[in-house]
Amino acid sequence: MQGAKSKIKIEIDNTPPEGSVFTEVILKFPEEFKILIQDHSSSFSGKLHAVLCRNFLMGETTYIKGRDYFDLDWYLTKGIQPNYILLKNALYKAGPFENKELQVDNGWLKKELENKLKDLDWNLVKSDMTNFILEGSFDDLDKIFNSDSMIKKTKFF
Repeated sequence: MQGAKSKIKIEIDNTPPEGSVFTEVILKFPEEFKILIQDHSSSFSGKLHAVLCRNFLMGETTYIKGRDYFDLDWYLTKGIQPNYILLKNALYKAGPFENKELQVDNGWLKKELENKLKDLDWNLVKSDMTNFILEGSFDDLDKIFNSDSMIKKTKFF
């Protein structure tokens, strides 16, 4: 769309939790340059922290960010394992688990995710997703984004 303007929001955490694994990649557009990025496991852990803690951090019980669950589905479908060191540190730093000593492992994560996914208002999740999913991209969001479907995808935990 010629002449259209886009906005990009950049957030920087000056005191991120420890444990991220980074890798260097070369981007070739618009010019060639190196950039440091988190690996998939570390990014997944950040997303898990958002899914488990966002309502608490926002101070709202009904705040739903559909993008969190869209991304969660992507990570689960790809079978990416979380970076448990980073996840534990992020949970300890902020949210309902702040300053709590947790045994963050497969069993703990599966239980917490199942509880979260069962309690979600999936209509709010899907409603928020319509803001960034092109019409017709997914024929039936109900089949993909519901508690049973998402819980089945946590099978690798």
